Amino acid sequence: NIGLVIGAGGGSLTLFDAVRKYGGEPANNCEIGGNPSVEKACGLAKLVLQKPGVEKIAVMMSIVSNTRVDIVARGVIKACLELDMDPAEKIAIFRIPGAWEDEGFKILKKYGVEYADRTTSMHEAAKRAVEKIQGGSTPSSPPAANNPGGTA
Repeated sequence: NIGLVIGAGGGSLTLFDAVRKYGGEPANNCEIGGNPSVEKACGLAKLVLQKPGVEKIAVMMSIVSNTRVDIVARGVIKACLELDMDPAEKIAIFRIPGAWEDEGFKILKKYGVEYADRTTSMHEAAKRAVEKIQGGSTPSSPPAANNPGGTA
């Protein structure tokens, strides 16, 4: 019931297992590492969001140095907007600490998406994502202007 857009090599498997540990049912294992472009992040997120049974997605990685947080944030926000989905409702949590994270977190905040910084463990982020699905919809801030052009 939770789509995973995750990265970190072996950390991806840890995140997959953490979701299961906290009672979630991973719908997939989509690796997004390797410094993806906005288009790649958008395309991968769209594939996961459109998978039958996916209620929300969790975008999670360990600390990264070669993947720009702002680029991944732009991509997953763009995917939601292109699918007429509210990012605040469809993204359960975004946890990618690393390069350009302050800019990425500003983008996520603009769209009401919960993000976790490096002080939040990968297990804690997985737990929060599962809790959002088990608890149903969570209140979100008003949707921001539609800006799918990659400059979210």
